[in-house]
Amino acid sequence: MKKTALSALLSVMALCSFAQSESIKWQFNTAKFAPWYTSAVSGKFDVAVKDAEGANDGKALSITCSEAGTKGTAAIWGRVYQKIKTIPGMNYELKVRYKTLPGFNGNFELWVRPGVRVDDVTAAASDKWQEAVMDFYASKADTTLYLTVTKGTGTVLVDEVTLTPYILGNRNFGKKRLAPWYTSAVSGKFNFAVKDNSDASNGKVLDITCSGDGGKGANKIWGRAHQTIKVVKGKKYHFTVYFKIMPGTKGRFETWVRAGKGKNANRTITAPAKEGWQELSGFFVPAEDKAVIYLTITKGTGTVLVDEVVLKEM
Repeated sequence: MKKTALSALLSVMALCSFAQSESIKWQFNTAKFAPWYTSAVSGKFDVAVKDAEGANDGKALSITCSEAGTKGTAAIWGRVYQKIKTIPGMNYELKVRYKTLPGFNGNFELWVRPGVRVDDVTAAASDKWQEAVMDFYASKADTTLYLTVTKGTGTVLVDEVTLTPYILGNRNFGKKRLAPWYTSAVSGKFNFAVKDNSDASNGKVLDITCSGDGGKGANKIWGRAHQTIKVVKGKKYHFTVYFKIMPGTKGRFETWVRAGKGKNANRTITAPAKEGWQELSGFFVPAEDKAVIYLTITKGTGTVLVDEVVLKEM
């Protein structure tokens, strides 16, 4: 539908920058897989770098559980993990290219700690190379990434692990929770929900629907999803919102940015009153070290689907 993925392979020093497109990529092309470490909490595990057909460099990390052990299948728990330096307040995307070999009957999961357990990702078992993706918010400078096998035996092959920092969290609404987006219905009857949509970049959209004025009149309608982000005072940022106004919508869709006092620190951009997929873009220069992004419907009922919000430091 639109846009190419933002990615660039850089060194570990990339994590010291706020730039949106910088990434770190780990590949398993030598017998030693440090700085990754292993832990078999329950069950018999073997972890090794092996030849793997279809892997990008011909090798992959093999994580195999061959026995349940005395505690039984339900207690199986082994993982490969690495502690990394992150920027508190920054959002990250963890992407793992993997496949499971025939006979695998456990769970392959991506964990981040510290983190919220409900945000852990369970990857689909598949004998074809797949990508499992997890977004997380760094609350501390030390973060641990886990590639985890639980509750079953068999083999998972991991080809690559990529970590990309983003200023905005849950930018394409792929998480199980809407957070770090929050919602506010100032006036009017609103519903906010993440829904499946085959036209969206990752198959998910944020559905913002106003179904009534709450008795105060259409002119008073005002509801929004919003997120507070960490920015650098005086830097210029560019944002693009990819969205769709649904048929019958009478309200006005707007993107607001509030980042302190000053003309360029506060922006309100109103979308054209037309249906279909559109892009809404603008810039801001924060006058403080934080900013709030608002996805807003005002002055009427209807539905807007938001596919993704992209934010870049210029």
